[in-house]
Amino acid sequence: MCVMLTSCRSGSLGLLCVLFVRVAQVGLVTQVLIVHCVRTEKVPFLQSRANPRLSLMSVLVGAVGLALPYIPGISGALHMRAPPASFFIVVAGTCLVYALLVLIAKKIFIRVFKQWL
Repeated sequence: MCVMLTSCRSGSLGLLCVLFVRVAQVGLVTQVLIVHCVRTEKVPFLQSRANPRLSLMSVLVGAVGLALPYIPGISGALHMRAPPASFFIVVAGTCLVYALLVLIAKKIFIRVFKQWL
């Protein structure tokens, strides 16, 4: 990671570094979402609600991860730039597709093994 951040200063790897940070942000948000998808047999948020503490921490982790490029001290130290508005559409779309795929896989698992983890 230090090598990646150090090499972000060079112009030739600038785009690669931006892509690395964006993928890490999307990964963080999708991981938080998937925790809710796999915790229950039911459809999360609609048929089953998580403990309020889990929901709160999920929102906080996702918000902090997406807010990092906007925090002056941190964004400067990590050489991050604020993403364009279209980035958030990509994050929402990625989360939606990923959650649907996980829910489909979960339904198949339950049909085959007759129980959820």
